[in-house]
Amino acid sequence: MRVLYLIPNITRGGIQTQVLSLGNYLMRERGFTVSIVGFHTKDESYLSLLKKIGFDVRFSPEIGERLTRYDSYSVVEKCVFWFDYIRFLKSFKPSVIAPYTQRIDDLTNAVWRFTGAKLSFSFERGGYLHPKREKLNWLRRLKKLSQPTYVANSNHGALALAKIRNIPIRKIHVIPNAYVIPDLSVSDHLPVEVDLSDKVVFIMLANFFDQKDHTFLLKAWQMSNMTESLLLLVGGGGTDKCRQNYHEAQEFVKNNGLDDQVFFLGATGATQHLLSIASIGLLTSRTEGCPNAVLEYMGAGLPVLARDIPGIREVLPEENKVILTGFDDIRGLARQMCFLEKNKALRIRLGEVNRQHVMAEFRPEEMFNAYNKLISAR
Repeated sequence: MRVLYLIPNITRGGIQTQVLSLGNYLMRERGFTVSIVGFHTKDESYLSLLKKIGFDVRFSPEIGERLTRYDSYSVVEKCVFWFDYIRFLKSFKPSVIAPYTQRIDDLTNAVWRFTGAKLSFSFERGGYLHPKREKLNWLRRLKKLSQPTYVANSNHGALALAKIRNIPIRKIHVIPNAYVIPDLSVSDHLPVEVDLSDKVVFIMLANFFDQKDHTFLLKAWQMSNMTESLLLLVGGGGTDKCRQNYHEAQEFVKNNGLDDQVFFLGATGATQHLLSIASIGLLTSRTEGCPNAVLEYMGAGLPVLARDIPGIREVLPEENKVILTGFDDIRGLARQMCFLEKNKALRIRLGEVNRQHVMAEFRPEEMFNAYNKLISAR
């Protein structure tokens, strides 16, 4: 049997973290062949890592371009696209299809029953503050008629999906992301040469998508006037908008004289080593589903400082929730950073509570068993 993962980018990120862990389980424990197709951008080192693990990895930018341009096509061009896309999917002879991100999901799940697959997932990985019912276009009507298996990685995401797409809540399976204990033997060397002695190290793991709102963090950092701390920004992102946000953040740091405190490390395989030297995990996202970064912070025994949004609140233990900050409260974030900088005992206590929480509540076995049950039912 073959599982076909369809992802936007073959780069490091939240989607890829879950694909790697679940795909590895299906390959090692269930004997599946696992194919991963990326459509838009690729990181050669990450692609090589996936192949080394044993995945069948393809990069198909031509299909990616057509997925992006689909809405601009004429009726005839759309028909040609559908013919080619179904043929492309069928060429893998998939038993299970797992498409990630909305555009890939919608276009794939509208036609998945023509591919020979027995099951196709439709994932809700995001978060919503004020979900509203959408008017279904014909593409999403086709998707709904095709009856993919709906999976949300959070309870609030499932409720939002039910409301937005008018899907009965009983048809949505909630399977949170899992924290998989990392193998440090395959981690890269540290990508930063900075004297970290006697420094409080803040870290944010996030590609530079708009929703991650790095600007909010940097403004709070500037406002905090901390002098004994460093900020490590880990992540990049494959899209043009991510690259633009990355460069704008660098300009902000340079223009405000923060170069000796804020370090841009890009996408790196040294994440676990960086977490081991960090003191506090940050995430300033406007929305989240079940954020992998927060699970990784907790697994590394770090306190988590973030916006108080449903996706963050749902994964944290009660003890850590008290230090979350208001959605638009930049000054509040600055105050909390200063507070944690000066309170080492609190950092250690919250970090240990978080570590125990993630080990107990986000075990990979539970995620694997939940997906295994859905796949076996078909």
